[in-house]
Amino acid sequence: MGNSLTRGLAHGRALLASGDFLTAARLRTAAALVLVYGAASAGAAYLASPDGLRDPTGVPFGPDMLAFWTAGRLAAEGGAMLAYDAAAGARFQADLIGADSLPFLPFLHPPQFLFVALLLAQLPFVAAFALFSGATMAAWIAAAAAFARTRGAALMLAAAPAALIALKYGQAAFLLSALFTGALMSLQRRPLLSGALFGLMAFKPQYGLLIPVALAAGGCWRAVAGAAAMILIQTIITGAAFGWDVFARFAEQAAFARAAVFEQGAGAWATNFTLYGALALWGAGPVLAYAAQAALALFLGLRVASLWRSGADFRLKAAGLMIAAFLATPYALEYDAVLLLPPVLLLWSLGAERGFAPFVKALLAAAWIAPLFAAPLAGATGVPAAFLAAAGLFGAVEAMRRQAGERAAPARPVLAPARGAAHG
Repeated sequence: MGNSLTRGLAHGRALLASGDFLTAARLRTAAALVLVYGAASAGAAYLASPDGLRDPTGVPFGPDMLAFWTAGRLAAEGGAMLAYDAAAGARFQADLIGADSLPFLPFLHPPQFLFVALLLAQLPFVAAFALFSGATMAAWIAAAAAFARTRGAALMLAAAPAALIALKYGQAAFLLSALFTGALMSLQRRPLLSGALFGLMAFKPQYGLLIPVALAAGGCWRAVAGAAAMILIQTIITGAAFGWDVFARFAEQAAFARAAVFEQGAGAWATNFTLYGALALWGAGPVLAYAAQAALALFLGLRVASLWRSGADFRLKAAGLMIAAFLATPYALEYDAVLLLPPVLLLWSLGAERGFAPFVKALLAAAWIAPLFAAPLAGATGVPAAFLAAAGLFGAVEAMRRQAGERAAPARPVLAPARGAAHG
């Protein structure tokens, strides 16, 4: 019995290490099944909606989208400052949905995102939701698939659980990931454009912490200049359009959200992909969790700097930066995990050409599927599966870098090597 168990464990470990069971055909079949299930579930929810605005349980379609659509309506009616008025927003949403028992969904984006909110607010909510989610998801899929050049990429992206969750919530994560991917794609030939795209990511500034580290380590100074110029332009235009006081109002709203989520424990820690979330799930206080998160961010910054100074394949550098940027922030929920999917494709593309380091295929699959099971598992067992999946993905970058045996090289502009399409 003991020998059989030992052999079984050894076989299982060998299977996970090789990842041979994760064939391209099986992955495409699994993705197609998930996509069909997601489409059927969404269609059923809409058909069973009492008013076309809520699902059968009373939760609004696209609740995160509702937050900035509300802000756009309020700004159009009463000025930009009203977009950050919690009482006005709560009344507006209660009147729209027809119930005052739903939690208020505040607008927490920086003021420059009001331009997007104002445009969307010109449409009825359902139309705005469909337009914004559909357009940003399509842009994200197109950018990530073009960057990775991996067969079946569009299907794997569209069917990813994180993508389906982001689509359900009407999240801006698609837009963020599309900008991030586009910035990295254009870094070689159009560094100023790349920098401008990095600068546009400032509507979710928590994900930009490590970008300057990578660009400086890689000697990409024109991209740094482009990013700085874009952020300055956004600031000037926003202040001129909405008044400079709107930045102070946003800062107050952000401070309130930080206190409510982090210090007072309102965060959905079971769905959080970060170290802070994992520690909070275990009952750690904010001081300890902040300190641990800061230490992790410092470690990630050092590793990203080393990676971007090296002669590693550009796909590895891009994947490492995106994953590290995701892990460095203390608050990244399951829909934000769409940021991890372009790196999954990039690493798969690289592995398909040069071979996979042990366990890398399994780590890529775990990151792809994690949003489907991580929250229930964390809630039932306390195991922070979401954070472990994201951390494992960065571990895959390190493993593939060690496998390639890349040496440190003098800082210089990062150039992506020419390559053919990968078939994984």
